Amino acid sequence: MFWPKSWSATHLATFFGLNRIVDSLLEAELQRGANLAEERMYHYQALVAIASARGHASTLRMLLDLHCPREGSFLEAQVILPGLDETRATPLCLAAKNGHTGVSALLLKRGAAPDTPDDSGRTPLSLAAANGHVKVGALLIDHGAKLDGQDVSGRTPLIWAAEEVHEDVVKLLLEAGCKPQIKDDKGMSALSYAAKNGHRGIVEALIKCGAPLEDRDVWGRRPSEQARHSGHLAIAGILEAAEKERVE
Repeated sequence: MFWPKSWSATHLATFFGLNRIVDSLLEAELQRGANLAEERMYHYQALVAIASARGHASTLRMLLDLHCPREGSFLEAQVILPGLDETRATPLCLAAKNGHTGVSALLLKRGAAPDTPDDSGRTPLSLAAANGHVKVGALLIDHGAKLDGQDVSGRTPLIWAAEEVHEDVVKLLLEAGCKPQIKDDKGMSALSYAAKNGHRGIVEALIKCGAPLEDRDVWGRRPSEQARHSGHLAIAGILEAAEKERVE
């Protein structure tokens, strides 16, 4: 892996979760008076983000306890981590995206807002859903995360889970009360993506929860037509049978 030139020894120690080295380096920086207060704040924000993205709960706890007295500004800061994550995202977004349940729980306990999005409007729940992290998704739901938050493309957590074919996350979100009728900016619902991908379990779960069968996307296709267009004839048959059953 190539390290960004801007990364210091402290960044690298945080990346590998080397707590004693991180602590010693930060103490040395303070004794040298190396950074002005504002520069130090940005420096610590990056360290908190790196620890969150990597899943180092003990490193994160040490940073928050010993070096970041104003926790709020560190937990809600949107940070870009060159070489690690190019999106501008909060620590909770990074932890949720990478499936770090323990770190996510710690951030929420310390007051991180469960719905602060990244620079594409994706909430931590959407990021967990898109990457198939059901435990993080359940944790966020338990902490009151917004179920149907839409990003800049109109996708919700449920749409992301269906598009990326994560059946267990889809079922979790449906049980929590996510709305299957919401569509993205292409006019595609969670059922549209499930039909396109030919995933029977997700299709049947969405049908059971009353997902609309007749809605059309921007190309004029219903989910059944989307399945047939994508070559998933068995799925198209299931959807067409469901259409007839609802009419009757």
